[in-house]
Amino acid sequence: VTGGRKLSLTLPQPPTTQGYYRDIAVYAYPTPVGSDATTTTTKPLITSSIPGENLSLLATVGNRKNFKTSEPGWIQYAFARPFTCRSIRIRSSGYNYQANRLLVEASDDGRTFRPVARLHPPRSGWQDSSAVTHALPATTARFFRFAYDPAGSEPGAEDLDAAKWKQSLKVSEIQLSGAARIHQFEGKNGDVWRVSERTTTAQLPAAQCVPLSKIINLTDKLDASGRLTWAAPPGRWTILRMGHTSTGQVNTTGGGGRGLECDKFNPTAITLQFDKWFGEAGRQGGPELAARVLKVFHVDSWECGSQNWSANFAAEFQQRRGYDLLPYLPVLSGVPLQSADQSERVLFDVRQTIAELINDKFYATLRDLAHAKGCTFSAESVAPTMVSDGLLHYQNVDVPMG
Repeated sequence: VTGGRKLSLTLPQPPTTQGYYRDIAVYAYPTPVGSDATTTTTKPLITSSIPGENLSLLATVGNRKNFKTSEPGWIQYAFARPFTCRSIRIRSSGYNYQANRLLVEASDDGRTFRPVARLHPPRSGWQDSSAVTHALPATTARFFRFAYDPAGSEPGAEDLDAAKWKQSLKVSEIQLSGAARIHQFEGKNGDVWRVSERTTTAQLPAAQCVPLSKIINLTDKLDASGRLTWAAPPGRWTILRMGHTSTGQVNTTGGGGRGLECDKFNPTAITLQFDKWFGEAGRQGGPELAARVLKVFHVDSWECGSQNWSANFAAEFQQRRGYDLLPYLPVLSGVPLQSADQSERVLFDVRQTIAELINDKFYATLRDLAHAKGCTFSAESVAPTMVSDGLLHYQNVDVPMG
């Protein structure tokens, strides 16, 4: 938005699942030069050396139709005027290793191309179908190419379940943006289990990071209807509304007990789920039968995705990490603050807090509930699906399983 005036506008509500949404905070910060340029606002001409369908949809946000090929070649974006790219967002309908290892090249004339970067896929768990945002050194060009060649990638050469590894390319979105973003932030913020390289200063110089001193907290200026009223200082401002919603994750093997997964950071919700499953089995069988039959409470392999927020998360973070997360909250959306290093450190603390809460709230609560019923507690590993420490929770388990 343009400042230097009093603003009164309704902010779009962030994506909402299961009809549940709660605001966390609203921020404004000076819009970095060029950051609002994308392949949505500046539409390129898309061509390819590879025959295939759905090519024109690659720059369409939300497209789910994959462009597929097993033959080496390239996809080209041609802009009418020079475009400065600082980040690339890749999405496939279903995770695709090859889509995240494309060679990015740039050209000013469409004939002579120079290498920009080879994309490196994150280490990925098996419940990963989210987009991947790659940070790039700022590159200005009229032509960008994404070269695909499966040579050099073989089964076992990357950290993927062999069943997920595909030599062919499948990609539904290649979105270029002038906005600087934290490298592969979607895994670093706990939204999905991934292991990624740290963002480098070459990818993200300090000059492209938003200083903390420039961020304005506007939470108290948003009313219950979502209308923001703010006397904005002069200049261009980016407004960021952040909230939390349900993951929408449904247990996959619940049979007649199928339903939404509980909040893994909330002992009250965990107790409710335990009671409605294990407790209900005891009630239906009766106390005498339950005492003879229900001897072990078991948590099987983790098949319910990841979670990175709860109503108590900010308070738990401050208690465990010793500082307030809210001034840094925009890093969870990929916005770099202060420096690449500072942004990475905060996101590490977020993941560490998630791991501790999984142990201290989820597994410790289930242990106590199982023991209260005279049962042994057994559990399999958490990773690589939930952002967590794959071993830490075993301290609360009587019988650890692999």
